[in-house]
Amino acid sequence: MDDQIHLETDDFADELHPFLPAPDGKPKSRLIGTKYHLYLLFFILAGLDSTVFVLNLPLTRVYESIACYQYYSTHERGRFLDPGSIPEEVCKIAPVQEELARVKGIEFLFMMAPGLFLAIPYGILADRWGRRPVLIICLLGLALTILGVLMVCWFWWLVPLRAVWLCWLLTSIGGGPAVLNSTIFTMLADVVSPGKRATTFLELTVAVLISQAISTPLASVLMAKYGTTLPIAFGYGLGLSVCFMCPFVPETLHRSTKIATDELPFGDVEAASPHTSSKQTWRNKVGQLFGSKNGGVSLALLPPTMLALFVILFLDSLNASTINILVQYTSKKLSIPISSVGSLVTIRAVMTIVVILFFVPFIGNRLQKKWGLDSHSRDLWLARITMSICPFGFVLLAMGRSVSVIAVGMVLVAISWACCSSLVRSLATALASPERISGLYGVINVFQAVGALVGNPLLAELLAVDVRSGNDWISLPFGVAGLLSIVSCGIIWIVRLPPSTAN
Repeated sequence: MDDQIHLETDDFADELHPFLPAPDGKPKSRLIGTKYHLYLLFFILAGLDSTVFVLNLPLTRVYESIACYQYYSTHERGRFLDPGSIPEEVCKIAPVQEELARVKGIEFLFMMAPGLFLAIPYGILADRWGRRPVLIICLLGLALTILGVLMVCWFWWLVPLRAVWLCWLLTSIGGGPAVLNSTIFTMLADVVSPGKRATTFLELTVAVLISQAISTPLASVLMAKYGTTLPIAFGYGLGLSVCFMCPFVPETLHRSTKIATDELPFGDVEAASPHTSSKQTWRNKVGQLFGSKNGGVSLALLPPTMLALFVILFLDSLNASTINILVQYTSKKLSIPISSVGSLVTIRAVMTIVVILFFVPFIGNRLQKKWGLDSHSRDLWLARITMSICPFGFVLLAMGRSVSVIAVGMVLVAISWACCSSLVRSLATALASPERISGLYGVINVFQAVGALVGNPLLAELLAVDVRSGNDWISLPFGVAGLLSIVSCGIIWIVRLPPSTAN
């Protein structure tokens, strides 16, 4: 795939100067400006993802030690002085692991709940106020939330561990991870031409995976040498430094408005102007998200293709919840320290990067050259191919009893997730009019938030059932995820793009 970004040009300026070449400074500054947008957004999302992965291992260990101390203080009072004095190996007993699975599963439910209700309202605000203010508010809420979680862990003798659930209600300020992803993807769609969106989204995925490949082993090394305090402090400091970069993000709303106006017939320009749009109520705007220019339609009247893509993203988000139990699952099943699981996460990230950078572009180019597919049909076929390997990955995760087998399963599932999210989102974008992209991503994130809300407590409870029953295989969560991935794979194979999408 061609990695160059197609830039929209000013047709009116071309008509004024039909025979004279444009000054050298203007195209160059336009190109630099667009690359600045892309690189800065890539860096922000990758930096925040690094924060999550740096914090994930030590916080999981802190949660486990607190749950372990609470258990032993009840059943063997006086054996341990505090959570930090408990060896990790004595925390692998069933009651502790069951509580840990429940805490982390419901914590993710609280993490995604605000985004479920606020993704669309904040999407509308992004269309009215601009993308950058919403991004800044969202990061402020996330910073306060993580601070609250750290305070609960620090004052473990005063506050119960389950209080971390309530901390995530602070993501009502900005909408949380759902609104963050929606806003960044919207800003990318504002500055990238439709034919290059899938490529850009995959490049963003690669940037995130690179951050995972670096941050996870870094967290493992810091944990092995200095315990949990230093990696937690480093991770939170990294997140704050990324937040301080957000005021330097340029506003992209004006570019989206220009593209939307250029793609409409002359008679429809007035209807698509921001002044006309600003007079609409938020209810009309939600109702007209996918409607025609003459009126809105309900969600039930959406094209079957769009609904199918939403269902795929919902199931993908539900299955993606397995990543939140993967560290605990691997540590328990293989009887290895939590810090050692970081190497598996690194292997998964590196292999996924290789596939996305080399194999996916190669297959995409072959599809275009051999079958003469347009960019959207190519993306559909890439989604079909990559999603077909997901069930095999879950089978390996469910049945694997060695590090190598589980590592291969993690890689297969990660490749499918990365490509599915980027390619299906690109296909959904192609079916919506440009001025409604922000609202579209809001709806997409509602579906993904619902999937996460259902998936995380469900899979965490299934893991707790396996631990409680003494099942050595601990395969129930990944068996259910494998069945859902088969359903998702079947849907993508029956999806057909409307003929107008290619235009």
